[in-house]
Amino acid sequence: MYISLMYIAMALLKCGMLSVGSQQTTCHIYIYMCIYPLCIWPLLCSSLACCLLASHRKHACMHAAKRKHNVLPGLDAPKLSLKKVKRVLELSADPDQVDLYKELRESLDIHTPCGPLLDDIPVPCEDGTNYIWTICNPFALLFIMASHFMKFAGFLRQSLRAMGDHLLGSIVLYSDETTHGNVLRHDSVNELQCVYWTISQFPSWFRSRKHGWFYFGFMRIDSQKLLKAELSGLLKATLHYFYKASGHNFALGLRLPSGDGGTISIRLVFLCFVQDEKAHKGGSAVKGASGVKCCLKCKNMLKCDPGAVAQDAYFMHYALAKPSQFDLHNKASFFSYVDRVAEGALQFELGMLTKAKFEALQTNLGITWQPDGLLMDMYMRRYFSPPENTFFDPMHTLPGSGGVSAYEANGFCNACILENISLAQLDEFQQRIQWPKGAHHNLQKTFFQRRVVQAPSEAIKAFAGECLSAVTVLVWFFRIVVKPADKFKGLIRHGQCLELLQDIHDILFGLGDLAVKVAETLASLFVVHNHMFLELYGIGAAKPKFHLCYHFAAQLLYFLLNLNCFKMERMHAGPKQLAAHAGRHPGAACEKYIMRRILAQTLSDMSDETFEEYYLIDPKPQPMLYDSLQPLVPDIGAAACVHGSKEMACGILGTVRQGWFVLLRAPPGEIRLGQIKCFARCTKLGLPALFHFVGVVPYVAAGATEWAPAGNAALTFHDCSTMRWICPFVHAGGHAIIPFIPSSSVRGARDFI
Repeated sequence: MYISLMYIAMALLKCGMLSVGSQQTTCHIYIYMCIYPLCIWPLLCSSLACCLLASHRKHACMHAAKRKHNVLPGLDAPKLSLKKVKRVLELSADPDQVDLYKELRESLDIHTPCGPLLDDIPVPCEDGTNYIWTICNPFALLFIMASHFMKFAGFLRQSLRAMGDHLLGSIVLYSDETTHGNVLRHDSVNELQCVYWTISQFPSWFRSRKHGWFYFGFMRIDSQKLLKAELSGLLKATLHYFYKASGHNFALGLRLPSGDGGTISIRLVFLCFVQDEKAHKGGSAVKGASGVKCCLKCKNMLKCDPGAVAQDAYFMHYALAKPSQFDLHNKASFFSYVDRVAEGALQFELGMLTKAKFEALQTNLGITWQPDGLLMDMYMRRYFSPPENTFFDPMHTLPGSGGVSAYEANGFCNACILENISLAQLDEFQQRIQWPKGAHHNLQKTFFQRRVVQAPSEAIKAFAGECLSAVTVLVWFFRIVVKPADKFKGLIRHGQCLELLQDIHDILFGLGDLAVKVAETLASLFVVHNHMFLELYGIGAAKPKFHLCYHFAAQLLYFLLNLNCFKMERMHAGPKQLAAHAGRHPGAACEKYIMRRILAQTLSDMSDETFEEYYLIDPKPQPMLYDSLQPLVPDIGAAACVHGSKEMACGILGTVRQGWFVLLRAPPGEIRLGQIKCFARCTKLGLPALFHFVGVVPYVAAGATEWAPAGNAALTFHDCSTMRWICPFVHAGGHAIIPFIPSSSVRGARDFI
């Protein structure tokens, strides 16, 4: 408005319609017009800042109000009061009067018969001091959850195995580094070490859900570097807390409320660490992939020139050895290596061994000397042994950065280029694929053109999830384009090798714990696949992760469960977001802030967890489905309650939605495919039992690879437990599709339920 008035005044002066007494008066008018904006500018900025602040406060209050329904109900002392959690998650009417961090600290100062919920661990540092690490007490966490969530208490009883007066189980620990903010920073200011844990007896479908893993602690990497033995010292402190020499010890037993007025006693031994190769190397103080002894489970695997051990009857190159040639460590043999290194360290300190010979001893045995690390803790040796308590993660080993799948996908694309198939053609093909909506499988439109490295023995540049999708796309391209053309002879062996890799992916990442049932099939697949891989891409593309693949089948049978790090990687989102906004909390204060915020949110969300394998998402009454469900539910009764929904949580398949194509359970050799139209839940009057169903339009084979709706195309209902696999597809014209169907060995494994 001021600018408009200024222009009007200038126009009047120019036209003579605005008279002034003198030239000096005219000059004063111009000076006023120029200086006045500079005077009012600070006032304008101040007003704008006030508006932005008010908007921010309004947004914060609205965000807190949205979370109100998730807040854990208040609990009166001495029953472990959590009512202040509500005050933490809701900002008061006057944000200026709120000290959020103080409220957060006070709300989680909860004491239980198992100790405080938030506890401090003194971890020794190199300078002789102790670093105070704030963690979530796992004993107190289980006590609170069993006390105040009856469903969790019942779920825990069902999951653990009863033996005498105790319920037996085991614990899995996970640790990984995560980076918030600029991942290209040259220092470790933005890096955070995260430690999570779970009970291995929880079903695989629950371990993949929001509350399937529990937070234990967070530590800045800058702080971790101050510790004695760094990551190994951190994990030693972690294991000491779970298995204390005095105090609560999971191996000796923990008494918890049973949820029905009584108590239960649980015993949880330590099962394994599941980590990436870098964390295994740092935590177990081994040389890892960068050392000559590149596998902590094998005595005779070497990373060296293949010709150097070609004539050796015992030592083998890691990429050329078969499982039958492995000389595996046991607890006694591994710690004998550790003790030999400790003896060498003593001789080195006494001057009886030169530095070069001491370093050679560590290299030859594959052990890094850490006097304050986990391996040299004699008390913890009763609970932890690297060869017996290490689970190699399939995600980091296969589709992860520099994994076997990444090298093979890149090699197949380079083979396509040699056959005059451009990367643009691969991108054009992958855009035709209809992935399940909301399942996050889509690739960028120019994914292959931007990510493939056109050089031999290189890995495709992709995240683990992208690599899994890329392998599926390439297998599909091989089946639909390459095979029928009968002119790309050079791609046949590449495609066959890739199909084996797809079967391996389906078993390890699609079956959950059912993969244990086909462990022998998996072992055979790896032997054939790895032989073809070396034949096609050479030993230069076979990194140490190539050897670790051979251990997957054995560890499935040893641990009797199938683990990967996809779920835990998704859990990093919360700590990363909080760490990015915790700049005002330096060092340990930042870690406490993250721990308190994460824990408050976890407790407030726990009441929404159903602990059920199948449940409808956002169900609504659907009485019109009553007649369709009546034949499926015995004695349904006229007063039964029927609900319907467009999406549903379905065991290890995760969240399944309307419109997806699904494979249903079928007799051996038969395939049943249908498109989901709805989900239904039926509750019989007076009974707590729930019956869940999926309504599908059946599809039948209409050619070698094409499927089309059945003749009547009528909606049919099936029990939700009969769903076996979610299928992406390609349109084949009209209503026909070409679905991606897993191999018979994978389909057979899903029928072991």
